This record gives sequence, structure tokens and C-alpha cells, in this order.
Amino acid sequence: LGLIDEILDLAKIETGSVEMFFEDVSARSTLDECLLLIQVMADNHDIEIVVGEGFETDSQVHADQNRFKQSLLNLMSNAIKYNRENGRVTLDCHETPGGMLHISVTDTGMGISDDMLGDLFEPFVRLGQVQTEIEGTGIGLTLTKELVERMDGHIGVDTEVGTGSTFWIELPLAKGTHDDQEVSDLAASVLPPSHSVR
Repeated sequence: LGLIDEILDLAKIETGSVEMFFEDVSARSTLDECLLLIQVMADNHDIEIVVGEGFETDSQVHADQNRFKQSLLNLMSNAIKYNRENGRVTLDCHETPGGMLHISVTDTGMGISDDMLGDLFEPFVRLGQVQTEIEGTGIGLTLTKELVERMDGHIGVDTEVGTGSTFWIELPLAKGTHDDQEVSDLAASVLPPSHSVR
């Protein structure tokens, strides 16, 4: 059923028929929902999940909540499946000067070699994992890329063979979130240290 759903989602995106409902979404609340769904999988693989300090601030993104959650779940499940035994998955985020929320999912797996990076987001490509016991369809990253880009975001990866990989997505901050930060930064630059902005 999961495979069928992913194929249908990918087909809808490719034909331009996927619907998006944009709203201001809490990154932390979405992460908490994903953690509830993914914890059993992490426990079964003896993987520790660590949430970074970036998620302590309740940043909001302007996105489709279900598609945001789907994208984050895909990255988290991959980080668990392709990790090493007794490995770790670290989740963190920070706001960028360009008005985006940068969310990272870092694993302690084997990393990805340079010659495989070009095919990373191609459908049905599993980068040498087809003959292993690791479950997967090779669609998840392709689907995640398409969804993130439909939400005016970006996706990428930083990886080192033998050390692990960090997959990241960037989504637009909710307008109020970025405006408030800009006001605070401006105030800090023009007011003496003894003044505060309320």
C-alpha cells in the first residue's frame, strides 16, 4: 500500500494534479508528530534519535502541513534504514537570512560515494541497496524532492563515505516569523544595548 501511494503521489505531481493547501505550520509540532510515528522503527533498528536545540524555538513555515510531514518522515525513515547498527539520527533546524527554515536530518551510516550522487533523486534508484534486506522502493527521495519544490523549497545532501549523510530541506518561513526576526535584528542594530524592544 505504501508503494502504491508513493507511485500515485509521484504520478499526480508529474501530471500537475497534486493539490496543496498552504498554511503557517509549526516546525516543532510537525516534528513531534513524525517522532511519534517513527520511534518504533528507530527502536527496532536500535537507532537513537537526537533533537537539536534549533527545534526549541517554534519557527513556522508556510507550507502544506501533510506534505511537509510526509517529506520529513521520508528523510527520517531513510536515515534509520541506511544507518549503522546502534547508530544515531540527529534532527536540527535554523532560520536562514533568506527567509527559509533549514531542516537537517543527519545519520551515522556509510555515506554516499560521489559517483552515486548524480542518481540520488532519480526514481527507482536505490544506490546498490536492491540486493539487501533494507526495505524500500527508490521513490521516497524523488517524491520528497518534488513535494519540497512544489512548496517553494529546496532539498540537498552533504555526505562523507564512512561517516554518514545529512539530508536537508529548506522551506519558506511564515511571513510573520521572518518579519518579526527582521524587526528584532533592525532594533538591535540601531538601539543602544540598554534599550529593549517589546
